[in-house]
Order: sequence, then structure tokens, then C-alpha cells
Amino acid sequence: MTTDSMLDRRLHELMAELAAPGDQSAAIDHVLSVTRELRPEPRWRVLLKERPMRTESVLVAGRPPLRLGFVFAVIALIALLAASIAVGAYLLRQPAVPPAYGPAGNGVIAYAEAGDIFTTDAAGANRTAITTGPAVDSRPVFSRDGTRVAFLRKENMTTRLIVANADGTGIHAISPEVNDDVSGFDWSPDGERLVLLADLLRAPGPRMAILVLAADGSGSAEPIDVDDPDIAPNGWIAWSPPTGDEILFRAHPTLLSPAAGLYAVDPAGGAPRTLLEPASGASNDDCAVCSIALSPDGRWATFWTWGPNDAGEVGGWGHVVNLSTGAERIATTWGGNTSPVTPDGDRVIGVGARLEIEPIDGSAPSRSIGPVLETAGLDLALSPDGTQVLAIEASGKRTLIDIETGEATELDLPSDTTFSWQRIALP
Repeated sequence: MTTDSMLDRRLHELMAELAAPGDQSAAIDHVLSVTRELRPEPRWRVLLKERPMRTESVLVAGRPPLRLGFVFAVIALIALLAASIAVGAYLLRQPAVPPAYGPAGNGVIAYAEAGDIFTTDAAGANRTAITTGPAVDSRPVFSRDGTRVAFLRKENMTTRLIVANADGTGIHAISPEVNDDVSGFDWSPDGERLVLLADLLRAPGPRMAILVLAADGSGSAEPIDVDDPDIAPNGWIAWSPPTGDEILFRAHPTLLSPAAGLYAVDPAGGAPRTLLEPASGASNDDCAVCSIALSPDGRWATFWTWGPNDAGEVGGWGHVVNLSTGAERIATTWGGNTSPVTPDGDRVIGVGARLEIEPIDGSAPSRSIGPVLETAGLDLALSPDGTQVLAIEASGKRTLIDIETGEATELDLPSDTTFSWQRIALP
């Protein structure tokens, strides 16, 4: 390999020494101790031509405050979406409610009997007491969305207006003490307030006052100021449909006058507006502007007055007045009782010997349906869907009459005449 024989000989000896086998047990032990902690390579990785690159760290671009703001924004968005889903699910579980006026579904009928309030279906079945106890409860009226009921409660010689849920829970008084002579009360279209026409115990004399009351019992219960000291509200009160921007009421032009007219006033009080000029019955003892009912659109009012019709015949004839123009017409076949307007606002249902149905504007003759009825003391309650009318006779007979066919079904309902038909959402 070289010209130096000594060097050549020493190289041969060194290479032979290095190539000689020796004790390899220590090396093997070292290799096993290292590889024992390693996971075996998966088969798919072994077959790769090039090994995948191992990532030891993750680098996030941007300044730290911006990164944190982005993270918090994402968290807030997720929380907002979760809340929206929860609220949506809650709303979907809530029962639908009908609009304040117009056709609605038929719920239960509320009535008073023996000092308690009951509900039942239209057939008189599934009777349920929603108020009980020693107090005398009467005159139930459902809110327009059907979720609550208002009624009068007499207890310890005083009377108050009470509000409760439709099932009788959540009972609370919303009015001050009043005398038993309550002319009426009515729910506002939005269900937030009620209007009450009653004689307050604290009044200096027997004079009706108009109170606008919060349905939850909060706020003031002071009478509103009707800016006319002569007008004496009496007999009837209601919110003006469909907006409730005015309160309509019956009133005498003076306290002791037998004449009566229709007026409107702002819920906050003020000067009243005359809707129907005061008129008297045929004599001072006869009813003037009695049993008032409103159309759902607020354009029409029906009532009856004892006096002559267009032909000069004296009786308790029905009247229809256009509240916008004051134009008035007198019916020829019905009167003497409440004459409700159908929920669609198209027809009026009056009482003759039988039920009489005619267009609200009198553009066509009336038609008779159903059985012969006892007209004295008769009251009518229309179903919310406008297909049936409940005839409530003073004798205690209760008859459900189909408006289109005239088919009549006698119901097993009590003799109390204060019925209220619950409005629910249409299916």
C-alpha cells in the first residue's frame, strides 16, 4: 500500500484488530433501552417514500391582543346563537293567541254560579271551578287573547275588580272598593289595562266614575277626568275597537235626565266627544240606548230604544248607528235585547220571535233562524268563530244555534246570565 514496509505492516495489523469480533451485549442493551420507549411506526408510514415532516410548534400570526379579541368575539357569537336558539324554542312552546278582534277559535265558556266562577265547553261538559271560597264572584269576562279573566268579587260588604289567569291562578285585585252597582268593565285590545265604570265608595254622592286600571294591579286607580261636569256616565263602557285609542261610554246629558247618548273620551281623560246625541224613550220610564254592542272594526254600534220605528209602531226596536257619520237606522224585525255583530263585522244578529240575521248596513232583508225564543230577558253570546250563537233565556233554558243552518241544541248550563266565551287562536 505504501513504500514504507513498516508502515504497511502496522496498517494491516490495526485493521485486523478493528475487524475482530468482540462483546456486543452492551451495545444491544443500549439500543433496546432507547427503542422500548418509542411507538412502532404505522404500516402506512413505513411504505411512504418520503417521511412526513413532524411539527414541533404552532405559530399564530398577529399581535396577542388581536388574537385574544378574536377568540372572545367567537365565544360571544356562540353564546348569542345559543341564547337565540333557546328563546326561539321557548316561543315555539308558547300557545298562539288570537288577534284582539275578528274571528277566533272557540275556547271554553266562563260563567258564575253560587258565588264561584266555572268554565265548561260549549256542550256543558268538562266543568271546572276556577275560583272557590266564601267570597261572591260574578260576571267573568275573558281577555281578548283568552289568557286571563276578570270578574267582580264581593267580600266583607265591598266589591273589587279581580284579574286571574284563565285557569284561576294568579288572582289579584286591581281596583279600589266600589259599590255593588257596577255598570261595566272591559279589557283593552292589548290586554294591559281594563276600564271600569262604577260608583266609588269614596265619592261624595252616587255618581259613576271611569277608572283605567293596569291589569297587573300596579299604578294609580284614580278616576279619569271627563271634562264636562254635566255628563253622567251610566250603564255601559268599552274600549274603542280595534286600536283602543278611545273609551266609549253611555251617559246621560245631566245626572237625572232619562235621555242617554254615546260618547268617547281619551283614556287619559279630557273633553268627551259625542257619538250619538242623547235621546229618550217613548216615556221617561222607558229605556233609551240600551244593551249596546260594537262591531269588531269599531264602525258600528247596535242598541235598542223603546219608541216608534219608521212606520210609527212603538216597541223596543233595534238601532244601528254608524259611529263615524252618526247615521242611524231602525230595524223592522228585531230589538229589545243585545244584538251582537258577527266577528267578521258583516252581520248583526237580533231577536224577534226567533233570531234575525241581516247585513250590518241593512242592505238586505233579515232572515229568521232557530226556534221560537222567550224574548223577555233574553241575552245572546256569539261564538268567537262566528258560527254559533248561545241564546240565554231568563227561564234558564240555554240553546246553541248554528247561524247558517238554524240547527238548535239545548245545553245543560246553569241559569246565570253572565257568560263569556274564551277566544283562542284558530287552528
